[in-house]
Amino acid sequence: MPTVLLIDVPEARALGLEERLAVDGCLVRRATGWPAESFDATEVDLVLAYTANPAALALALRRLNRAPLVLVTDAAPTDRVAALTCGADVCLASVESDPVVEAHVVSLLRRWQPRVRHQLETVQVGDLFLDPPARRAQVGGEDLELRPREFDLLVALARSAGRAFRRHELLDQVWGPRFSGGVNTVDVHISWLRQKLPVAARVRITTLRGVGYRLDELSQLPSAMPPGEEGPAGRPDLIDGGILSPNGAVPAAIAPAVTTVPARESPEPVPDSSEAAPESPEPVPDSPEPAPENSKPTPAG
Repeated sequence: MPTVLLIDVPEARALGLEERLAVDGCLVRRATGWPAESFDATEVDLVLAYTANPAALALALRRLNRAPLVLVTDAAPTDRVAALTCGADVCLASVESDPVVEAHVVSLLRRWQPRVRHQLETVQVGDLFLDPPARRAQVGGEDLELRPREFDLLVALARSAGRAFRRHELLDQVWGPRFSGGVNTVDVHISWLRQKLPVAARVRITTLRGVGYRLDELSQLPSAMPPGEEGPAGRPDLIDGGILSPNGAVPAAIAPAVTTVPARESPEPVPDSSEAAPESPEPVPDSPEPAPENSKPTPAG
């Protein structure tokens, strides 16, 4: 049953709206001023408020809740336009009749309710547990200290873990279509989230170059990649042009063939030329034959 919060609605109109919205299956609660200290903003599915300063109220509410916001005011048309710029979904003049106001409320709830039911579901990826109704993020039973936008961004990624999100998609889902900031807002919050996600969560936010981001469960990744990085051409299973199997090895079907070459026989060692050759023996001169003993010298002339 959706909960509609009425803020500063005049008594006569509040009674009539309560009756009509009850017929439509809504639970109606009332509050005075904003923020209502006695009411948890996360439990509200739609806010209907009467205010003299619609832009300021829209800004105050958007810091606490992203539920549809219908404002009724006596302010000038320029102030009503400013309220729409600041986050209000509808800003009506106070002269509008109750049936018109009710029709806007029911129309917004009809579109919002599927998202409300989805937001009530808890999410678990790896050892990261998210409880959107309680605005709680836990790893191993320990709470993570996250800012509101960081929590919403993590929930958006975790609900579709493994899916690639473009930056403008995350900007629209988390900050709303009327947010006037750039996509670098997403980059900054992703950086903060990475610093706060412990290793024990067994998840990582992967950067897809030229695309955006994706939340991966580490136990289901095809290969061990450096944190926050992606393989070539957006393929986590490609590393330097090779394809990895789930266990990180190159499949046999595409692995390059390896030919075993027999070892060559070692040639006989060649003697080192620097080794000194053996010295040749010196030649022994021939001994002259001895002259015969009886021979005498021939006299001259």
